[in-house]
Amino acid sequence: MAKLDFGLEMSLSPDIVKKFEALRKIAPLPMEWTADAEARLKEIPFFVRPAARKKIEKFAQEQGVGQITVEVYEAAKKQFG
Repeated sequence: MAKLDFGLEMSLSPDIVKKFEALRKIAPLPMEWTADAEARLKEIPFFVRPAARKKIEKFAQEQGVGQITVEVYEAAKKQFG
């Protein structure tokens, strides 16, 4: 059974899961941010905020995460310094 980021559980063949993951790399789903994570993002100076948002979202995608929480934000911040 494969669990997708949407919180749905269903039986999917491994081939279908691989195709879905490949598609996500080409056309990633929009990232959802929690209010607390958005508040942390607003602490970053406005002129670098768009680049920081992209970097954090890319980090989350690479981790297989579909929502940016404070924990994800902090993990990305720790990795990027």
